[in-house]
Order: sequence, then C-alpha cells, then structure tokens
Amino acid sequence: MTAPQGGDKQAFAALIASKLCHDLISPVAALGNALELLEMDNDADTQAAAMALIHDGAGQAARRLRFYRVAFGAAGGSHEIDGREVAEAATDFVTDAKPDLDWQVGAEPMPLPQAKMLLNLTALIAEALPRGGTVCVQELAAGDEAGFEVKGTGPMVRLSDDYAEVLENMRGPDGAREAGVGLVGLIATQLGVSLSLNVDEGSLTIRF
Repeated sequence: MTAPQGGDKQAFAALIASKLCHDLISPVAALGNALELLEMDNDADTQAAAMALIHDGAGQAARRLRFYRVAFGAAGGSHEIDGREVAEAATDFVTDAKPDLDWQVGAEPMPLPQAKMLLNLTALIAEALPRGGTVCVQELAAGDEAGFEVKGTGPMVRLSDDYAEVLENMRGPDGAREAGVGLVGLIATQLGVSLSLNVDEGSLTIRF
C-alpha cells in the first residue's frame, strides 16, 4: 500500500472521521438519554439512574477521545511520545472492551508512528476477543527479533477476513471500520516494516 495521494488522502481522512463519529455515537447518545430522564422524572431512583448514565457515557467518551488522539492524531505535534502516555491510551481503549491488558512496553519515549501501530493493533486484537481473554503487548528482545508483538489469547478468537486481508496485503481500507487496520499497513509500508500475522485456536499474534 503506497502513501495516499491527493484525493486518496481526503478519502482516508474521511474514513477515519467516520470511524470516530461511529465510535462516539453510543456514549454521546447515553448523555442525551440521561438528560431526558432528568427532565422527565424527579423520582430519586430515576435521578440516580440518569446520573449513572451521565457518568458512564462521559467516561467512555473521554477514554475513546484520549485513545484516538494518539492512535490517529498528532498527539501534541511531536515526533516522539512518552511510553506512559501510550500505555494509558491502550488502557483507555481496553477498559471498555472484554479482555484484560498486559502492557509490557517500557515508559521511555517511542516514535509516534510505532505508537500508532501498537495502539491500533491493540484495539484490533481486543475486538477479536469477544468473550474476553488477555491482550499482551511487549517489546521483543534486540537482535533479529527486535520489534513489537501484540498477542491476544482467549476462549474465542474472531478476526474478520477483511481485517486479515488488509494486514496481509498491506492494502487500504474499504470502509471506516477498517480505518485503524489500514493505518497500520500504511505506516508499516512507509517505514519499510514487515508485519507477521498468526492465528491459532485460542490466540492471535501480530509482530512488526
């Protein structure tokens, strides 16, 4: 997959914008529903339920925005980002997903493109574990195997064929749902980094 040019850049940006809107609709809608409850009924239980909806919706929206700020954005405009901020962004995403997160990457600064790859692959694998499990992100030892590994293990691993094709063929995304995976392939191509994908019963591993 080559770097987007001209209209392709606009199309890719539109897909990312569509994904952000899609993923933020649910928590923002929860806030609207909560406000309707507050206006309709002064009952103490209803008020408590509305406040719980506001708390949950606002928290989820904030976590998703913090995640996407790094996964898709410029994150302050620097070429590097603190490893702790990357870990926090990954935690923000997995908090609202089924699996647990085992983050084994150091706190030292890392290039922003690598951070984007790690975060989008973390999100991909978290979504591929619909019954829970663990997403383990680690930096591989120096040498021939230097790089990163993102591995998901759980009772069910479900990777869509579209996602797998985008990763294996380094092609652009066909829709907003694949925007994060497409960005991984785009960055890998620009950096000259190879991706390896391995799916077994109960596990999914991606290395770069």
